[in-house]
Amino acid sequence: MTCALLPAARGKLSDRAVDELKTLARTIDLQLKGKIVEGLDVLIQRFKAVELSSSQGWQIAKHLQLIPASEVSSVGQREADYALEAQRKEIKSKAQSELLSARHR
Repeated sequence: MTCALLPAARGKLSDRAVDELKTLARTIDLQLKGKIVEGLDVLIQRFKAVELSSSQGWQIAKHLQLIPASEVSSVGQREADYALEAQRKEIKSKAQSELLSARHR
């Protein structure tokens, strides 16, 4: 469904609307494959991203989504997930270091 839906929508819809369609299409694809939990995870992460965007902005919140950033990429989903997780760990480690440093001043 994702492959059929998005090319027709490109350029006619806002980025947010395209993300909504990608989320719904991905969820439907997963449901059709019997991957109920994975489909729900995609929806929950989209919900969290939209909620977080109201306080932190979309540039941060968009990283919570479990939909591909683009339809064509040389980077597979596993690699993208790995890179995102590495970035999260780096940010968390840096924040903890700064907190410890601030306590010792």
